[in-house]
This record gives sequence, C-alpha cells and structure tokens, in this order.
Amino acid sequence: MIYTIIICLLFTLPIRTMDNSFFQNTKEKLQAIGNIYNPEPTSKDTPLNEEHVLNDYWKKIKQQDQTTKDAALQNILENFDSDPCYPWARCNIAAATYAGASPSVKKSQGLCMAALKQDYQLCKLLLEKGANPNAYLPAIGPALFVVKKCNLAELFLHHGAHIYFKDSGTQFNLLMNAMEANYEPQLISLYKSKGLSPLDTNCQNNTTSLHMLAFRVTDYNHQLPDLEAKLSALFENLSQEESTELINSKQTYRGTVFDILQCEDGPAVKCMRDYLRDDEIR
Repeated sequence: MIYTIIICLLFTLPIRTMDNSFFQNTKEKLQAIGNIYNPEPTSKDTPLNEEHVLNDYWKKIKQQDQTTKDAALQNILENFDSDPCYPWARCNIAAATYAGASPSVKKSQGLCMAALKQDYQLCKLLLEKGANPNAYLPAIGPALFVVKKCNLAELFLHHGAHIYFKDSGTQFNLLMNAMEANYEPQLISLYKSKGLSPLDTNCQNNTTSLHMLAFRVTDYNHQLPDLEAKLSALFENLSQEESTELINSKQTYRGTVFDILQCEDGPAVKCMRDYLRDDEIR
C-alpha cells in the first residue's frame, strides 16, 4: 500500500510542476505583450464593432495561441465586479471575443454581467460568437432572469434560451419574475406567448404571478410602476373562467386582490375591477 502511494506521488509531482509552470508562462506572456486596453467610457448602447475595439493589445493577443487568448479573457472577467469597471470591461470583452477567445472560457460570467447591465450590444455579440444563452451564475441564476427589456429577452430566446427555467430557491418562473419593478410589461406578453401561464404556481408555496404582483405592490407602498400595464398583460387573452380561477384560486388568495385594489393608482384599480368576475369581491 505504501509503495503504491509513493509511486502515485512520483507520477503526479511532475504533472503539477508542469501545470504551474505552464500557467506562469502564460501569465508572463500576457504581461510581456503589454498593458490591457483601457478605453474611454462608452454607453452600453454604443455598437461594439471589430474596428472600434480591436486595438494594438488585442491585435497582438489575436496572434497568440488559444490558451493565451483564453487567459486574456479570463483575466478581464475576474476584474469587473463593480459599476465603474463596466465600460472598461465591455470593450475588452468584445475585443477578446473578436480576437478569438473561446466562448467556453468563463463567458457565462461575461454574458450574465452584460444581461445584468441590459447591454444588448454585448449580449448580441457574445451570443453570436457562441456563448451559452442559458448561462448561469449562482448569484443571479440564469441570465434571462435579470433581463428587464423585452427586446433583450427576445434576443436570448432567439438564441435558444430555455423558457421554463425556475429559480433554484424560490421556484419562481420567468413570468413571476417579470412582476418585479422596472421589468417591462411587454415581457409578460412575451413569456405568455412562449407557453408560460398566469395560472402556473411555484412548488414552494403555490404562489401565482398575480400573487407576486401583489407582493410588489406592497413593497412599493402601492406605487408600483407600470401596474396597470402589467395587470392588462397578465389577464390578456384569458377566458372568463381562467380569470375567475386566477382571482379566486387558493393559490392567489383574495387578500392578493385587495392588496392591489388599495393601490393609489386609479387607472390600475379600474383595470383590476374590470377583470373581476366575482360579484362578492366587487
């Protein structure tokens, strides 16, 4: 047994030494190429084209082996956790992509962060170059969960993002998630058109999308932005029976309805009353 352990150590020691040396050499090579491009801040709406971002540093990287290209991208992704770093990072991520860095090298982090910033241009570039549309980060879940703009969600779905994702903790689906403040109401219609239903519930406590909307109304002291538009989108194309089931279901609870009716937004209250089918609730 002892001899077996000694033999294993003898075989693994050179491999570990080689690996450390290999990564050290790659790091030194990156340092020898020069300083990473530090561009002027640009808006996330600024188009990212090859001529704009492929500066001298990344042109040199483009001539290197694949490992060096991937290491350069990884170095960027490890250093843009804060908002002030993002304008710098987005240009460098785009440049690394044009330089040929592999889509598999931590690009899920790049795509998730671009989605978090609602950066259509960078998301489009990464997806077109092979980034996984179902990219996942533990801190935010699937990238699509942080997408607040309908056109950006359509981009992800066009590239194959899964519509039936659920949050690993709450089990909320994308439709429930769209009830959050600052998520465009058009997302509700989009997700419904792709197969999600307002009658769906999470597995944890049978919460519906309407219940989620009521939570948000309470959170925002009855001043939730776009409440009327979200209510309209939520009930759009539901039959009378489905509307009644949603409002009166055990999952939604009548307290949900009353939470929304207390909202100070007059048109939103009228919108909700228009959908109520139960005279007892009226």
